[in-house]
Amino acid sequence: ENPKRVALIFSVPLKVEQEFTRQTFVLDGILGDADSVRKVHNIGAVAENALKAIKVRTIGELRTYLQGNQSNKERVAKGLTFGKLRRSLSEHDEEQKKLNQGEASLKDVLEAIPQFVWGVGT
Repeated sequence: ENPKRVALIFSVPLKVEQEFTRQTFVLDGILGDADSVRKVHNIGAVAENALKAIKVRTIGELRTYLQGNQSNKERVAKGLTFGKLRRSLSEHDEEQKKLNQGEASLKDVLEAIPQFVWGVGT
């Protein structure tokens, strides 16, 4: 009817057609403190290994570690200072904040898409 209209049509066996309920969307992309430090921009394999050596594996552990070490010029490893880690984490947090805001509006859009069930089979 309307070529610009979007709908989701689920093709399911007839025997489960009546029980089939509206599907919810799980958006993947927002990182949490349990995710690897490698997900933070500018932290590559060398930095990740240097952080692992001091028992920092997750974003949350990095956050805690940086709070306990206020120096910006002190080096964690060659070419890796606390200041550089703070900047990288700050940029990461800003990016995640924007993604989180975008995810909320995207979720609203996805939830507004009509869903239909089409029973198939005998």
